[in-house]
Amino acid sequence: MTLTLHARKRLELVLDAPHLERYLRVLEAHGVRGYTVLPALGGKGSRGTWRPSRLTDASDRVVVLAVVSEELAKELLVDLDVLFDELPGVAFLSDVGVLRPDRF
Repeated sequence: MTLTLHARKRLELVLDAPHLERYLRVLEAHGVRGYTVLPALGGKGSRGTWRPSRLTDASDRVVVLAVVSEELAKELLVDLDVLFDELPGVAFLSDVGVLRPDRF
């Protein structure tokens, strides 16, 4: 049996949880068909080590994963870059292969 993988882009966003809805509005405005939001347990970045607070969700971070076409990824990154000027967050884009291209 031969499997055919179709090229797509995996977009990963690491965001402050309180701003999640603003970022999701960008994805939805561009017609992203699906995404997954995961809690981030901790990490280290340009501002040092961080861990979620137990008292409030103000310091919580989330990871948003979406698989999109290359064309859509480019469009999203333009609008996300504008949002990054105002809000904290980082974006990563990588190549992936998918089995069911009609879903992305």
